[in-house]
Amino acid sequence: MQPYCALAIGLKRAGHEVTVAANENFESFVRQFDLEFAPIAGNSQELLQSKKGMRLIAGEKVPMVSDKLLLQQMHSAMSATSRLRVYAACQGTEVIIYTPLTNWGYHIAEKLGVPCFMASVVPLTPTGTFPFLRFSQIANNPLSKR
Repeated sequence: MQPYCALAIGLKRAGHEVTVAANENFESFVRQFDLEFAPIAGNSQELLQSKKGMRLIAGEKVPMVSDKLLLQQMHSAMSATSRLRVYAACQGTEVIIYTPLTNWGYHIAEKLGVPCFMASVVPLTPTGTFPFLRFSQIANNPLSKR
């Protein structure tokens, strides 16, 4: 969350109105920088601090789709109430900056007719010093050649 707050602070100093939409558990962290906050249901920290989450961060292939905590977080974040809150938070915005885990930001921007950018604080492909978050393949891909 720190890099996104740093970006928000920079945009605010440049004269832009900024609202950070994030999981509810980040509210006090975001507000300490005098930034507007729009809550999104869920707690991604809880997921990433779980045993499977830690293995995922370490670069192990981890089957997460059947994980109860992941499904709970996804259900919470994708509920009708949560989607309406996020959409409402984006009304009147100049631009939407979203994370790889909130790719619905792209669709909201498209609906609102505003530009959007994905900002990732982790590499989207593995590097020599940082592994990529690797979910195990849960089904055979019918398009892949064997």
